[in-house]
Amino acid sequence: QHPEVLEKWQKRINYIMVDEVQDTTNPEMYLIDMLAKGHGNLFVVGDPDQNIFEWRGSNVNLFIEFDKNHKNTKSITLDQNYRSTPQIINCANSLISKNRFRLDKTIFTLNPDGEPVVHYHLINEQEEAEKIASLIKEIKENHGDRLSDFVVLYRSSSLSRVIEKVFVKHGIPYEI
Repeated sequence: QHPEVLEKWQKRINYIMVDEVQDTTNPEMYLIDMLAKGHGNLFVVGDPDQNIFEWRGSNVNLFIEFDKNHKNTKSITLDQNYRSTPQIINCANSLISKNRFRLDKTIFTLNPDGEPVVHYHLINEQEEAEKIASLIKEIKENHGDRLSDFVVLYRSSSLSRVIEKVFVKHGIPYEI
């Protein structure tokens, strides 16, 4: 609505870099495109297989179709993983290949083999916490591991409360 303001910022911003562009909304991409028209230096990084914000309006197709909507684009696929074992990478490839909206790629690693991937399909957080507690107790009893050898990672801090309650119930000391 204010061309003079747009022109001011287009002149001032020489380069624009957008990380996690797969989580961009339509209004955000509109703003990015308007600003980038000044110098034409737009660099985006993302992975459509990691789109997790559709619930807040992100549109993964903005990234999937980026080079169709932005002329003179050069795409570089970074498909080598440096952290995970082949077992984890194969599991990930199997899962992400089922995504409907994606850019075709197969992740690989040169890392040595690791433990097999184990998956438990559980109904809710309570059942999950119970499974975690039983696995800790089982491994500790069968292998003599110390409780300080175990770590539980969770995606959201809200999940910790259920795990804490189950650990207390089973007499498993813990630190957060």
